[in-house]
Amino acid sequence: MRPLSYDDVIAGVPVRVYNPVNQNEDSAMVVYFHGGGFAFGDINSHHITVVDLSKRTNAVVVSVEYGLAPEHPFPAGHEDSLAVTKYLMENLKKYGITSNRIFTAGDSAGGNLATAIDGELAKEQLKLTGAILIYPCVQVASTGLPSQESKSFMLLSRKLMSKFLVNLFGVPAKQNWRAAYHNKYTCRDKKSEEIFSKYLPGVKIEDTCDETLYKQMQQIYDPRISPLFRESLKDLSPTLVLVAEVDILHDEAILYYNRLQKEGVPSELKVYKGAFHGFYSVPGSDLVPTLYEDIVNDIVHFIDNN
Repeated sequence: MRPLSYDDVIAGVPVRVYNPVNQNEDSAMVVYFHGGGFAFGDINSHHITVVDLSKRTNAVVVSVEYGLAPEHPFPAGHEDSLAVTKYLMENLKKYGITSNRIFTAGDSAGGNLATAIDGELAKEQLKLTGAILIYPCVQVASTGLPSQESKSFMLLSRKLMSKFLVNLFGVPAKQNWRAAYHNKYTCRDKKSEEIFSKYLPGVKIEDTCDETLYKQMQQIYDPRISPLFRESLKDLSPTLVLVAEVDILHDEAILYYNRLQKEGVPSELKVYKGAFHGFYSVPGSDLVPTLYEDIVNDIVHFIDNN
């Protein structure tokens, strides 16, 4: 009999494996990436959430403790997550998965990883069953989207997000977060103008910028950390995009969903009215009891139907 949960190491990366009590031949695997701005969180911080995910979906869930910035700046966390996912895809039977169904899922920064890993796998003609993006971050080139300016609330403020952004690339946050807050870390050049006009229509590039910081953060356009800027999304797996209404990341998630739809990717969008960033990772909270049930039911429905 398999233990309900146990810690392991895959490709040098710590993971925690959760086995459902009633695992059967139809059970899927979910590779879960926690949120925390690529700077905080681990398999313990999301333990309760992932236990419930495994129970509700009757899936084997593997929670990944990828490397965090600034000690492990981008792309370290993405490389960890890709290595773990590829191993699991190649070894599903080891975990009792005979259905060959495997999903990625994650909240916030983890939602970024869930779709970024899908894109990296697609380059190798490897296909997931689906990807579940819970209020995901899908671009790091601008803090000037309308929701970033008006929906700074609860667990993710514009100030905190600005600190996460510079920290992600190994740049000291204390001295540089204000430049990110005021959108001064993106300079106007041919590349930025092309990307903004194509993927961030109507979002302003500031006339003045911190050129040194811009050079330090040139990877903001890398489609692994900014999946919204991926040249094509058409080879991605079926995708569920779950969005909190009162969330700084609201607008970019909607932009991403619209691109998925336009490029023919089977995709679903759910917007939770009155929900704030982080509401999924506080199960049982008196703040969001019905919203939590709603999002879990939507995740279960997506997994059951793919």
